[in-house]
Amino acid sequence: MFAVCWRLCTYRLCRCVWHEHDGPENKRVVTADSPGMRLKTGDIAVSLGTSDTLFLSLRQPKLILEGHILSSPIDKDGYMALLCFKNGSLTRERIRDSCVEGSWKLFNELLNSTPRGNFGNMGVYYDIQEIIPSVKGDYRVNKANVQLSKFNSKEIEVRALIEGQFLGKRAYAEDLGVSLGENTRIFATGGASNNSAILQVLADVFNSPVYTLVSFQKEVIHILTCITYFLDFHDVMCAC
Repeated sequence: MFAVCWRLCTYRLCRCVWHEHDGPENKRVVTADSPGMRLKTGDIAVSLGTSDTLFLSLRQPKLILEGHILSSPIDKDGYMALLCFKNGSLTRERIRDSCVEGSWKLFNELLNSTPRGNFGNMGVYYDIQEIIPSVKGDYRVNKANVQLSKFNSKEIEVRALIEGQFLGKRAYAEDLGVSLGENTRIFATGGASNNSAILQVLADVFNSPVYTLVSFQKEVIHILTCITYFLDFHDVMCAC
């Protein structure tokens, strides 16, 4: 979908056009500050594709050395943050293949069989050199903060992957000044947004309701069910 925003005629005739785009796994994806999504300040959009992308609507941008802060195309006083993470769906598929031989059904069963917080076990997984942070490799730690070469169960491995990906996104969002609260909404799009088990973890980590597009033609947004009664994720991760 395209629309002409401005026409500049000082030196030559040209047009500035906004458009909505993502990878081929999406029929139609709306970016965070496009007229299709209309994020409010504090809302967060997450595109879960080959690479994952985090969109934030901001009022007071911060100076950052990683990622992008852009002027909002729909709010003259607003800004949009865009953070891209290379290790998205391909990393999720790699752990899926190693744990359950390519079955998303079994992957989701393992994910749902472990509690929020994963018994204190955490992991981050980077198949290729990541953009933010600039690191490569798999890193696992247990609740005693001891680094491990592997976890002792596939269930813990699967949840460590998904929670670790979303914990990183939450940390970057908060570093940029996003304050999560009772009015925060998470908008999920991309191929993995069709996986309700993954979206449940997203909701748990951000302690906020998750919305997905259910009709690309009518642009109807509906709320993922059963995510309105979360504990604070920090309280689950540690007893401090």
